[in-house]
Amino acid sequence: MILDPDDCERFFKLHKALMLFVNQRLKVVKPPAKSAKAIVALPPDQRLKVRDAFLDHIDLIDAFVEKNPYKLDSEELGIVRTWKDLVAGEFYVFRYLKKYETVASLPGPIRRSLGRNRENRLGTRSMPPSWPPTRRTA
Repeated sequence: MILDPDDCERFFKLHKALMLFVNQRLKVVKPPAKSAKAIVALPPDQRLKVRDAFLDHIDLIDAFVEKNPYKLDSEELGIVRTWKDLVAGEFYVFRYLKKYETVASLPGPIRRSLGRNRENRLGTRSMPPSWPPTRRTA
């Protein structure tokens, strides 16, 4: 998947709305942010707490879509629904090149290889469990 600038803008709009909804439901950050601008203005550590709470409650996507508190159109709600298939976890940089980097998720039976360049483009594909060999050294 490669996102053009308009799709990136749409992603951030939808993501901010979902994170605002998550925070209002779970009350992770107090006082709860009341707008998308307020959720973005939170310090990074608080935004990460909201994101982590969301990852522990992926089912909130269904509640968000059902309630549709920000009056999103059906196409935008469809995009949010697809986020239930997100890949979250620990990622290791496999290769860092001048124009992009590739990372691999670990552990698990199916590892994901992701490539991201400086233009916010993201590509993903499944890799067999034996690729790539990974070692931690000291």
